[in-house]
Amino acid sequence: MKRRAGFLEASMYAGADTHVNVVFPVKTEGHIEESALVNALQKIQRKHPFLNVIMETDADGIPWYITPSPILPIPLRIIDRLSDETWITEAETEWGTPFNQPNLPLARVTCVRS
Repeated sequence: MKRRAGFLEASMYAGADTHVNVVFPVKTEGHIEESALVNALQKIQRKHPFLNVIMETDADGIPWYITPSPILPIPLRIIDRLSDETWITEAETEWGTPFNQPNLPLARVTCVRS
């Protein structure tokens, strides 16, 4: 894919040096195997084209969706829950972490397990 970002998409893209992240906390119950979570992320990534692109800015500062070769899997980070506030700390970490690594999709998952 090589597609120019639309007006609304481009308005949310503040440039490669500015973080504009969205965090979606989800609470689950029960035991989830890491391999099952990795498998689910791979299936989601295969189904949705926007999980296989990165953002690049052209010489005029216009953002484009580009499919690099190869695109890497959605990163998964699993950490242990230390308190009721661990998820908040992790959400704040994700808000401040840019998507600036080559060939990584525009999504990542942090699992806080207890």
